[in-house]
Amino acid sequence: MRSHGVPNFPDPDSHGHFKITSGQGKGGKTGVDVNSPQFRKAQQACQKLQPNGGRPSRQQEAKEQQAMLKFSQCMRSHGVPKFPDPKFTPNGGSQMTIGKEVDPNSPQFKAAQKACQKLVPNGPLSAGPGDGQ
Repeated sequence: MRSHGVPNFPDPDSHGHFKITSGQGKGGKTGVDVNSPQFRKAQQACQKLQPNGGRPSRQQEAKEQQAMLKFSQCMRSHGVPKFPDPKFTPNGGSQMTIGKEVDPNSPQFKAAQKACQKLVPNGPLSAGPGDGQ
């Protein structure tokens, strides 16, 4: 990725996962713009190097979906009763839309997020843009 124009692309962690952040991180380190033409071009060029072309196996997909459902249940049980379940797409992706009835800035939401994020370490609410983690 770096040799194809994405100079700040991170190395994988000890589990082989990439923690991609956008914006400004700790120490002024700039993140990665996943919407940039350079990123898309590099991703296309490097996709063949990823296991299974970068797509998760059906087993991995099912495991991730179960983890996301458990995360939603956890959020509800920790004081955010209207937290939605994710919607899964046929191509293995997922989408989570939080409605107006859920306030992500409320103390209950933040406490629930902290308690539940361990269920989905790289999930929808783990690290925010520019947090440098």
